Amino acid sequence: LVHVYQEVEGNSDNYTLKSDTLLYNTETRRMVIVGPTTIKDSANTLYAEDGWYDSETGEAELLRNPLVYNETQQLQANYIKYNETEGSGNALGNVRIHDFDNQMIVLGQTAVYNDIAETATVTDSALLIMYSDSEADTLFLHADTLRTIPDTIEGEKLVKAFYGVRFYRTNIQGIADSLVYFTKDSVVQLHHSPVIWSEIHQLSADMIYMKQNTKGPDEMHLTKNSFIISNQDSGRYDQIKGKEMIGYIVDNQLKNIFVDGNGQTLYYAREKEEVIGLNRAESSKISILFKDGKIFRIKFLSAPEGTLKPLFELTEQEKRLSGFDWKIELRPMSRQDVFIYPEKKSKLPKDENALLKE
Repeated sequence: LVHVYQEVEGNSDNYTLKSDTLLYNTETRRMVIVGPTTIKDSANTLYAEDGWYDSETGEAELLRNPLVYNETQQLQANYIKYNETEGSGNALGNVRIHDFDNQMIVLGQTAVYNDIAETATVTDSALLIMYSDSEADTLFLHADTLRTIPDTIEGEKLVKAFYGVRFYRTNIQGIADSLVYFTKDSVVQLHHSPVIWSEIHQLSADMIYMKQNTKGPDEMHLTKNSFIISNQDSGRYDQIKGKEMIGYIVDNQLKNIFVDGNGQTLYYAREKEEVIGLNRAESSKISILFKDGKIFRIKFLSAPEGTLKPLFELTEQEKRLSGFDWKIELRPMSRQDVFIYPEKKSKLPKDENALLKE
């Protein structure tokens, strides 16, 4: 056993090493790390202040301030087990995986990864942070399990979130059972009864597909049992219902909705700013234009059936389309809120406007 210290440097065909202090077993060729040490192998650079590294197999166990990184990503944790040959390992405690190319950070308490397969699975307080130059555009997403895998398309990476997805960004929030994000095309798929909130709007369907377009408006596709609720003021909700919907978003505001199949609308008609009644209409295909969050113009692309009823003649039942379900208490209202799973108490909370303003 050789004790080496002070400005230690080592080179071989498999690695280069710099260290303050380490022990080297000449028989097993295992290095025991007892001070700040950096080891660079064929795939990654390793740093630790305690642990061991096997110079024959490329295995390592990093115990104090461990770090594994390369040009595209970085892994930190309280404990890292690493195998160069297999490209695999696991990490425990305050795990942080930073993907520089895709501007993503994944946090959690447990991670299993493989550099060769380009996969990673993070659990226990898992949090995905997708950032950009603007702090307001940063997305915070929590789920029971987060997994990254390569797609069949070169350069494409998939991020999958399972069980209890909740996400928050300043201009959009949502919940779902599971989610898939395609990094190359900036496409998000939300599965199993997802709900999205943006400003005063709540959008729900069996599945929601969102795409950010570099040129032109962003798209939002609602598939099966599509329903949009817009909270105009206390007790008044504009509503749109249909089989399929496509929404177009400009400057973070919902601008257009196209309804395809079994279209129904329920909205408060106005003359200037005064509400004059509730308009109910049905048509198989409907095009809707929004202005300042309110329905501004509707085009019925097939023969419509509709009525306009004065406010004083309305019953409570007539103010709702069938399937109406206002879920405002489930809405994440901050980045910390993604870890909180509130129970749905009622379809119409007593102080819903206060919830929106929090």
